[in-house]
Amino acid sequence: AVMGVRKIWHMNADIVEAQGLLQHVQQLLGRDSDPQVAANCLTLLLQVHGVKRLAGNKALMYSLINKIKELSDWAQCQVLELVAHYSPASDAEVYDLLNALEDRLGVNNSAVVLATIKVFLYLTLSMTATHQQVLERAKEQLKSLISREDPAAVYAVLCHARLLVARAPMIFEGDYMAFYCRSHDSWYVKQLKMEILTLLASSSNVYDIVGELTEYTRDISPDTARQAVKAVGRIALSVADVNGIVERLLMFLESGYDHIVAETLVQLKDLLRRYPDLGEVFSMGDIRPSGVADPEARAALVWILGHFGQHIDSE
Repeated sequence: AVMGVRKIWHMNADIVEAQGLLQHVQQLLGRDSDPQVAANCLTLLLQVHGVKRLAGNKALMYSLINKIKELSDWAQCQVLELVAHYSPASDAEVYDLLNALEDRLGVNNSAVVLATIKVFLYLTLSMTATHQQVLERAKEQLKSLISREDPAAVYAVLCHARLLVARAPMIFEGDYMAFYCRSHDSWYVKQLKMEILTLLASSSNVYDIVGELTEYTRDISPDTARQAVKAVGRIALSVADVNGIVERLLMFLESGYDHIVAETLVQLKDLLRRYPDLGEVFSMGDIRPSGVADPEARAALVWILGHFGQHIDSE
């Protein structure tokens, strides 16, 4: 019946308003004991009123929180989105909400876990110490989720993790190995993990991360191998101790694989723009523009030779 009201609303919203059906649905949401009926009512009201208006109804929101365990995973995500838009009156109310929803962090559905993390982060934005604790707790949940075997779900979790790592890299930098690629990971999962490793690189872990990325340059996929070289180049631009990483990039020039050499040249060009003094220690071997097929890499090599040719040792 509720979904029928939804269909009528899409066809003629005025009739639904005139007959008072929306008010009836809202009353049904608060008192009906069937979780599926409650979920359907919530779906309809979210479409009609929007999440911000419903979030202002404190009694309704707490009623949904109390029955959240009985709802489907999809309905739980809707309730959590509602809570994320709610403005608690005090810090004490924030803690009440965190305690009420804490068990949602341990469910099997990754969407519910991520929605709960979002709620916790939003509710504690003005509470610095608690927000830090939430990030620490979220880190453990994310590590558990990315160890799963479903590549689509892992990719979605990694997208959320990338945002959090970019925001608070120091929280995650000690757990960088959790983002190492597995041999059976899909290519898009590997690329996203390498992006996260680039964000996590710091003076305390940079050589471990670069060493791991070097292994990925041997991947059978040329795109993955190039992404690994690109990640090493980006790390070289972001850390203070760049000399050891430059040596690793120069080693890539001797790999014998055209795609690795091409991406290395592009990254070396960017490095020389940032650190021109490095041009005095380069050794390009027998690489010549005519031997580089990739247009971007050839342009990078020409730029390097044009600016630093007098210093580069051509063995």
